[in-house]
Amino acid sequence: MEYASELADRRLVRLHAEITETERAMWQDGMVRDWANESLAITRQANVSYCVEVDGTCRYTQDNEQLNERETQKTVTVDGAYLNVHVPSVRERLKQGGVRLGMMLNRALGQ
Repeated sequence: MEYASELADRRLVRLHAEITETERAMWQDGMVRDWANESLAITRQANVSYCVEVDGTCRYTQDNEQLNERETQKTVTVDGAYLNVHVPSVRERLKQGGVRLGMMLNRALGQ
């Protein structure tokens, strides 16, 4: 378990080192609602397979707004190809989330 913790710490240090001052300033702009909408936009990308966009709405399937009791739950295979496409986005969202959480904590603590 200690190895996993050390590995996570090294990955966090690397993510932090990748953040430029320009990115930090840009990511701190906006409101929490704006940041949530960024995530919503990602879920609406067809290759994420989270939802099907129909007339500007995010639906479970083309024909159903949400999963019905008698409907088979859809699954997404997260294989190497899926990860190759989405890991860069996940890394960026982790960095953005860290910067934004830090900013919010600094504000809350009066720093």
